[in-house]
Amino acid sequence: MAKHIDHIEWLDNVDTLDTDLGKTVVRELLLCSPALEVSARSEGWISRFGINDSDDAEILFNELTRDVRVVKSAGYRYATSAGEVERLLCAEGLMSGEFWNAASFIVYTVPNDAKTQVNKAVAAATDGNTLLKDKKKALVKDKYLQVDALFRHLRNAIAHGAFQIKEIRRDRRICVFQDASNSGDLSARLVIKEKTLREWIAAFRRYEQEGV
Repeated sequence: MAKHIDHIEWLDNVDTLDTDLGKTVVRELLLCSPALEVSARSEGWISRFGINDSDDAEILFNELTRDVRVVKSAGYRYATSAGEVERLLCAEGLMSGEFWNAASFIVYTVPNDAKTQVNKAVAAATDGNTLLKDKKKALVKDKYLQVDALFRHLRNAIAHGAFQIKEIRRDRRICVFQDASNSGDLSARLVIKEKTLREWIAAFRRYEQEGV
């Protein structure tokens, strides 16, 4: 399997953190990460964005990825393993070269800690709530997992230094994020336009007030 450390040639010496965009990304996706149970500054996306069920989770994911291509196998919501992440990247020509020049895309698998936190969140939501407990089968965990894994990989990439802002043109910047599994395999690569990230952050404020 592809090792994360062998595929970080896209990192360069340009200091992109000490910019308005860099500071915004660090604040919103690391310090205040919406991923569940990763930051004392954020209560997590389910509570923070008023998510009541898996339909809400899917609406959130679809809104976030409206202008981002989700690279996955047919019939799945995300890559099923780090090995599949590698296979998908290779098949799409996104493993090497200047892959960030392609349109925005995300490809990732679900880390174990995302599964743990989603299981806890669903259990807590249904505990003592008979109506919701009856609907538990309808609380499709995959819809929660695809959201939490997205936020978690973004957070991890920044925290571990595998994050870079690339200037494509004078008026266009794109952010590259990459994450690894516990065994060091490449488990996520996400390339997202500055415009899209800023739209996400504006949407976060709206979700906090109104829900999805």
